[in-house]
Amino acid sequence: MANFLQKTSNFVFPRKKEVKSQFKLYDIGIARTSAKLDDYLGAIESAINPETQLRYRLYSFYERTLLYDTYTKGLIEKRLENITNKNLVPYDLNGNKVEVLLPIANNLKFTEFIKDILMLGKFWGLGLLEVLNLDVDEQTFDYGTIKPLYIDPYKKIVLDSPIASDGDKYDDRYNILEVGGEDDLGLLLNIVILSLYKRMAQFNYAKYVDLASENFTKLKVKDFGDEKQLQKVQQQINDTGARGTIQLPPHFDAELVNTSSSTQNALFENYLKELKEELAIYILGQTMTTSDGSSRAQAEVHQEEQEDKFKSDERFIINSLQNKFNPILPEFGITNEINWVFELTDAQQNNINLRNYERLKDLGIEFTDEELRNKFNHLL
Repeated sequence: MANFLQKTSNFVFPRKKEVKSQFKLYDIGIARTSAKLDDYLGAIESAINPETQLRYRLYSFYERTLLYDTYTKGLIEKRLENITNKNLVPYDLNGNKVEVLLPIANNLKFTEFIKDILMLGKFWGLGLLEVLNLDVDEQTFDYGTIKPLYIDPYKKIVLDSPIASDGDKYDDRYNILEVGGEDDLGLLLNIVILSLYKRMAQFNYAKYVDLASENFTKLKVKDFGDEKQLQKVQQQINDTGARGTIQLPPHFDAELVNTSSSTQNALFENYLKELKEELAIYILGQTMTTSDGSSRAQAEVHQEEQEDKFKSDERFIINSLQNKFNPILPEFGITNEINWVFELTDAQQNNINLRNYERLKDLGIEFTDEELRNKFNHLL
């Protein structure tokens, strides 16, 4: 992976708006085999070993979870959508919007950039982002990402391959943002464990359903006949299946059996439901709503937990932009001191106002029609 186009010793960074990526990544591939829990625990041991710090195996599990577990990936996407569904606005120190940066902030590529800061920094625990283009005149923005399996955060180098021990330094590159921490293995560390349990449960459930959907014939032999006759009767039953009837000799009896069980069905279903709820709580901070049978009070508690996680993500993004992205801006001709702020859309603010109104109404506080119109004018 990371061979620089020019060596660090004689490389002078160009003062221009577009930068060609300085890294070329070589991927040796991720094994697409079924995952086992003991293998994953072994990968964790290798990753946290202070002598080896071998993280390639662990990150391979992260990759497979995001690739194969659509339910878990959907939960993560929902959490990322909280960031993309809000307006990220640049202000100067006087509290005025920096108009020259507004088109960049609304650029779809910049939105992906924000999502990757959160995904790499929080879920993976580590990542690098290269700002390749930031042109306020053309209103264009572009960047690239380097995933943690190519990074040695202690030596501050981009590895030549995921299993290499040497590479090229990145900490002196002006267009590089490092997110996460040296010892941070990210939220995916625990997410993958729950995902593995869920996928194993789904696999076992699928095997059970495959067997339970079949009818089996229990063959009873009253007086043992010769082996050839027994094999002949078995072949007759197999050939006939559930499509008709056969005539058996007097000393043979057959009974049709189905292995399906309501108790077994409930066991698998409840176990899968429990694992999905654990994933939803860990990733989103909530799972219950009043529509799925939970109380309104429980749903409100979960809603508050979800909002706490969302606010934490927003603080993480703001801190990353303030401390890692803003220092890059002068290299692209932007000298303003920027404060980044997440602002709610009108619809989101109205939803918050409605929830607050419902709580006040429960306390016996009433509003006039005029007060409600002024408060929710965008909805009325």
